Amino acid sequence: MIRFEPRIIFFTSVLLLLIAVVACGGAATDTPKATTAAVATTAPTAMSVATQAPVATHTAVPAAMVTSTTKRLIVSTGPMSTHSNLPWAYAIAGRDKGQVFENLVGLDRYTGVEIPQLATKWEMSPDGMNWTFWLREGVQFHNGWGEFTASDVVHMVEMLTQEGAVGDDTFTYRSTVDNVEIVDDYQVIFHQTKPESFSLMFFNSGKHGTSVVMSKAQWDAEGEAGYLDHMIGTGPYKYVDRKLGVSVLMERVEDHWRLAPQFEEMELFFISEQATRLASILAGEAHIVVLAPDLADTAVADGMMRISSDLPGGQYLYMFGGQYYSTPENVGTDPWVGLNDNARKVRQAMNKAINRQELIDQYHFGDATMSKVWAFHSLLPGYNPDWDATWEEQYGFDLARAKELLVEAGYPNGFKAKVIIIESGSVPQQVQVGEAISLYWKDLGLDVEQVQMEGSKYSQAFRTSSMQGYLFPISANFRDPQITIRFYNDPVESVVHSYETDFMHENFLKLASAIGAEERSRWMRAIGDKKYEDFAEIPLFWFPAVVVVNPDVVAEYAFPGGTRREYYSHLEYVVAAEHK
Repeated sequence: MIRFEPRIIFFTSVLLLLIAVVACGGAATDTPKATTAAVATTAPTAMSVATQAPVATHTAVPAAMVTSTTKRLIVSTGPMSTHSNLPWAYAIAGRDKGQVFENLVGLDRYTGVEIPQLATKWEMSPDGMNWTFWLREGVQFHNGWGEFTASDVVHMVEMLTQEGAVGDDTFTYRSTVDNVEIVDDYQVIFHQTKPESFSLMFFNSGKHGTSVVMSKAQWDAEGEAGYLDHMIGTGPYKYVDRKLGVSVLMERVEDHWRLAPQFEEMELFFISEQATRLASILAGEAHIVVLAPDLADTAVADGMMRISSDLPGGQYLYMFGGQYYSTPENVGTDPWVGLNDNARKVRQAMNKAINRQELIDQYHFGDATMSKVWAFHSLLPGYNPDWDATWEEQYGFDLARAKELLVEAGYPNGFKAKVIIIESGSVPQQVQVGEAISLYWKDLGLDVEQVQMEGSKYSQAFRTSSMQGYLFPISANFRDPQITIRFYNDPVESVVHSYETDFMHENFLKLASAIGAEERSRWMRAIGDKKYEDFAEIPLFWFPAVVVVNPDVVAEYAFPGGTRREYYSHLEYVVAAEHK
């Protein structure tokens, strides 16, 4: 069994278009008769109402080869918590695998709209129980591993649902997808266990998760050892080598079906110290880097170029650890934990002690907006404008009122609080913001201890409901709220585990089974209202995705923002400043 959650991240019109009929893709072809099946034998009735397919910005016929005078494009980003060649071995496969592997559905690099990739079109049945994908013919796996076909799609699902898989989409496949039917080599049908109009498209679009297409032929011949040794995908770059925890090297696929990258090689470096990343681009040792705004300004002053996404790139916040209310054995004992009025006042006090505008001005240089409820943005479904009207009173900075709330809650002398400070590859300024928030809470009267935590230990702690006693930072991309609610607030399907209640679960089930856009938005808003009223989290900011490039090497780089958790994407489309 398996289950899913696509997401629609951009403009409301795009969201309504996708969910209303949920049909998209390239040129349509007649539906072939089912000849083979992986359990089911009867294809569902296709939705009769068609929608206009998004227009792809690339062509299946590669343009003439153009090669940069710089042989190897060097990209330097923040650290990752897990390094592996196995797509199912950690939550997100995009940052170090996004150019080697491809998805069934692509994303336009300018708008983030879903466009054909390994699937040429797709369609949902009227009852929301089945998804059909028509696959692109003639696409080859790297290193002679043969043509991509329907069996590789089934293999992808099997890999992501095997014992020990920890991908963000693993639980969704297990709980929602009953089986994947092979109609023929170029058509598959995902049969679901319940109506679901959202999840399957979200993960297979490459916006997030680990649903990348892997070679079944390689697995059959070499097994996991082969996968560990060599990533084999269908992307425009092919894998060369990984220095564990340090870098991944790739080389161009000369005859790729989609495009010919302008750089012969690409190497991704994962470096914790931002000062080192800054030094690398200024010294010409890196060509694209992710930096906090202050260091980005330093780089620009020295001749580098800043590139921002058009859409919001991501969001981040601090979580109150120990709020596992649906599993009482895991509930913490800190003053902020509880569904009673005193715990609620503590959470409100800790929110009101933070001067968010000061943080925006100092660490985002004004280039961010306040998040009113974790997961919700005014461009996304479910947003309640009433939050804007009451925000200042409920959450706005007021240290005097925050201290009064602590007294009313029974903590006139404060209490101890452990604040996790950790580097983020997604939010370069996360450490500075965390340290500043710690100072705000000291001003509130709390006895604050800043805690450094290694990445893998940190990830393990929140995934196993072990954050009792801690206040911890989390970031996520710009995406449909259903995904964020599922990852953080539903006690059954959660990956991170934070504010989990029976109310969250009951309403998430209603949201997950909703088909129409209006119904989905209604259940999202109910969940958002509850989180807002209960001060469930410490929402901070939405911000654009920003990279700094060396203009002597990179002439143009377009990416939509909000894709996967690293926010940048589409590195294969980087336009070189010089050609040969």
